[in-house]
Amino acid sequence: MAAGQAEALRSPIGRILPVVSLNLIVYIVIGLPMAVIPLFVHKVLHCNTVIAGFAVSLQYFATFASRASAGRRIDTQGPKPVAVSGLILCVGSGALLLVAGMSATMIPLSLVCLFASRLALGWAESWASTAAIVWNIRRAGAANTAQVISWNGITSYGGIALGATLGEQLSHLAGGWGGLVTLGIVSTILPVIGTIMASSYPLWHLSSTTLLPCRS
Repeated sequence: MAAGQAEALRSPIGRILPVVSLNLIVYIVIGLPMAVIPLFVHKVLHCNTVIAGFAVSLQYFATFASRASAGRRIDTQGPKPVAVSGLILCVGSGALLLVAGMSATMIPLSLVCLFASRLALGWAESWASTAAIVWNIRRAGAANTAQVISWNGITSYGGIALGATLGEQLSHLAGGWGGLVTLGIVSTILPVIGTIMASSYPLWHLSSTTLLPCRS
């Protein structure tokens, strides 16, 4: 290991930032369609505002419903596999969003894909975000728990703000690649990158002043 890498691993922030960046990716994906989905459901699919609101809310129902399962899986499998699983669900959510946009002329199919995308995204948020906190506590040590939680909050709110702004701009792209189709592509690519990043990270814990690698 290079001297610069070793120094980064000795710094709590140096150990926190790689994993918390995964949380940032998930919340950017959450923010991307936030301003677009209600308009897509109401103006493109010509559904009423109740269905538009339901499409938005499904993600948060899924996050609530899956939070307990995230904790159980982290306790039994460790945080890294759960974070990777959450990112893979995020990839699936993006792919379903893409299909929903491409099948806008087939309203029932588009709605089913959109609803499934929102459910997958809610599940992904719960697993990836919870796992990132536990993973970083193991990497940085319990003494740095406050820093871990603070950075998780920064990337959560910052990711939503960044994603919503970017999503609104991307939705105005000209031609057939605008709107939900473009957001679906971006929402698939970003968590693929996150999955590759997460798979390459070791899970570290503190043993006195020495960092020891763990298996999972």
